[in-house]
Amino acid sequence: MELHHCGHHYLHNGCVISAQAFSPLPSLDLTGIDWVIAGGESGPGHRPVNLDWIRDLRDRCARQNIAFFFKQVGGVTPKAGGRDLDGRTWDQMPELAGGVW
Repeated sequence: MELHHCGHHYLHNGCVISAQAFSPLPSLDLTGIDWVIAGGESGPGHRPVNLDWIRDLRDRCARQNIAFFFKQVGGVTPKAGGRDLDGRTWDQMPELAGGVW
């Protein structure tokens, strides 16, 4: 599996994987990306996530028909902040091409 590291973000098979959103990503080029997974950090010493950064990424995905998955707000435990963003969960997944992802 080939991963291309970009800060705290990884690109693999058209998927951006971002476990923690530490900064805004307005210049991240989503061309060719099928799925964005974003969320806040959890555990002792976690850093709070700025939900406006997550919203911007979600809205860009919506405009470009990219599946968006919001993992968690984050907190001391993974479930501390919940998974809701603006009153709902975001569990979108990309379409499978021929059953292969």
